[in-house]
Amino acid sequence: MKHTSMSSRLNLSAARLRAACKAHDWVALAREDRQLRALADQLTAHANWQAAEYRALDGVKAEIRATLGMIAEEKQKLADEMAEFNRHRSAWVAYAKYDDAQDMTS
Repeated sequence: MKHTSMSSRLNLSAARLRAACKAHDWVALAREDRQLRALADQLTAHANWQAAEYRALDGVKAEIRATLGMIAEEKQKLADEMAEFNRHRSAWVAYAKYDDAQDMTS
């Protein structure tokens, strides 16, 4: 339901209501009242639909946040593993240099 369509319908109905009031046309006033009530029902239904859509989107956003949290945890685990690997690698490199130096002096 487009906003401009609703706005146009409301403006047209308001103009018809003003004309009916000026003319004391009770039949036209009753007809406009029914049409405005129907429009209000449509707007309510549309608002309820939008609210349901927003709730569904909130659920999707929550799932995305949870997934991002899991990714961050896995990323941290990987960073910790890489740091541990680099510590061991540094020790291996130092030992290899020491071992090479020992071989050269022997």
